[in-house]
Amino acid sequence: MGPTRFALMMLAGTTLFGMPAAAQQEGAASGPSEVAPAATSQNDLLRQARELFEATRGDTCDGSAFGEDPPPEIHTISFRPSYADDEAPLEEATLFRFFCGAGAYNETHAYFLHTAFDGLRRLAFAEPELQIRHEDEDSEKPVEEMRIIGFTAQPVLVNSEFVAEEHAILSHAKWRGPGDASATGLWLFRDGDFSLVRYEVDPTYDGEINPQTVLDYYSAP
Repeated sequence: MGPTRFALMMLAGTTLFGMPAAAQQEGAASGPSEVAPAATSQNDLLRQARELFEATRGDTCDGSAFGEDPPPEIHTISFRPSYADDEAPLEEATLFRFFCGAGAYNETHAYFLHTAFDGLRRLAFAEPELQIRHEDEDSEKPVEEMRIIGFTAQPVLVNSEFVAEEHAILSHAKWRGPGDASATGLWLFRDGDFSLVRYEVDPTYDGEINPQTVLDYYSAP
């Protein structure tokens, strides 16, 4: 089950974009008339994305243990790059989300993005690497220190969804079933790619949902 809208509101606040993105199911077609002509049909892109997914899934995507995998989601994002003239036609990015696997309380997805400039590629998502110290080295006790010591790139996201009205991907990874320890990230689409703009971590297994913000490039100062 994907994150709630309440979790998104906590992370993102108000909408920054006036230009909506159109979410689609497989085979559907939509979009504004003022869009640069697509070089490849959506059906062709879906076929290529499937092939790339199968070629790169490896150990990160082991499929569903409960039957057939659900179909991929397809989302079309209309945008005008920051370097383009105000009169330039909108460009289109096509985002594909493929189901990877599921456990007791988490499920994972892989994402692929097509733009006219970069073509079709599998996305990797920046995440902070954290050093966390608890009182008495007990993960049920308060945190004495939590700091970023670097960044990694993740090939899949946990409990994630594309939120069209925000042009963003939201992920909420539970560290155990009750959700009292978790990590939540927000990746914003801009200039044809997704950037990590907010990250929250609840590092204590204390029965309380009380995340701390460790990175924030989204909120106003």
